[in-house]
Amino acid sequence: MKKEMVIIASFLLLISACQNNQPDPSVDDFRQSADTANFTTLQWTDTLINFGTIQMGDSIKVKFLCYNTGKKPLFLSSVRASCGCTIPSYTESAILPGDSGYVSASFNSNRSHPGDVFKTVYVTSNTPGGDNYVLTFTGKIVQPIQ
Repeated sequence: MKKEMVIIASFLLLISACQNNQPDPSVDDFRQSADTANFTTLQWTDTLINFGTIQMGDSIKVKFLCYNTGKKPLFLSSVRASCGCTIPSYTESAILPGDSGYVSASFNSNRSHPGDVFKTVYVTSNTPGGDNYVLTFTGKIVQPIQ
């Protein structure tokens, strides 16, 4: 009986420890995408960047530029990378009509393997439908020459 109680208590402790009291960002994404009165439009200069060839162990950073082509402020509300070897950053403040913003991605090849690389960054904004833009960068990782 004591063993069962310890197992149940441990299970409950594990569940409560894993709960995150942070607000769910998808709720804000939904609220923003549902606010049709504040939709705007955006234009990316590139959605695909080829960084070329790097040696295993090198890091690179790519930058995607966007322009607010609408009449309301543009907000990049959620920027997520497809994997842990890519760290995104972006313009977090409002991008006013006619102004530009960015999404950049730092990639560390130590956390990958030699060969072709295909990485994506997903961006949600206050454009019609809360469009999820897919930004992609590619290249090749080679073993260092000995």
